[in-house]
Amino acid sequence: MADNKKKSYIKLLIRLRPVLKWLFTLRGSSKAIAGGLSLGMFIAFTPTIGFQVILAALFATIFNLNRPAAILTVWITNPVTIPVIFTFNYWVGIMIFPGPPVSDVASRLLEFVKQMASFDIWQVLDQFTAFMHLGKEVLIPLATLNPFLGSIALLASFAGAFVMSMIAYRQIGGQTGDVLGSVQQISELFFLIAMATTLS
Repeated sequence: MADNKKKSYIKLLIRLRPVLKWLFTLRGSSKAIAGGLSLGMFIAFTPTIGFQVILAALFATIFNLNRPAAILTVWITNPVTIPVIFTFNYWVGIMIFPGPPVSDVASRLLEFVKQMASFDIWQVLDQFTAFMHLGKEVLIPLATLNPFLGSIALLASFAGAFVMSMIAYRQIGGQTGDVLGSVQQISELFFLIAMATTLS
């Protein structure tokens, strides 16, 4: 049974090869890379679990940004980091909209991550539905300041990514996978510095 499922995924990936090739075509300018990373960082802070990769690819295409950079950065919110990032977002959100205690929400997010581990990567709707089951008393504070936090992430990561991309173009004449990875890390560092500065 597992072999048949694996074979069906392989067949699906083979059929989707042209789409995947288009999706991962690099737009290599410094602005496109920095914009893609910033967009991915912004989307990562939105409570759109399950649809984040799709949104990153869609908006990167619409705004002519680097799609791989946007998709890579969205994965900052993954099963390991979701409880930490969204608990922080919730903590900021309850400053405006009261909700359950932060410890209760952190426990709910851990339960959600355990449930998410049972989903297949293609079960996008199931992931989103499970996230919505956190309840409106959690989702409203969580979503309230996410655009604000996402905007800080967007601006800080754009600055970091743009600087790194310019250095890469001057030093080696373009980007490589290593450059893209380092730009993602630098963007995340710039975001964390901006967030710490904002909250201090």
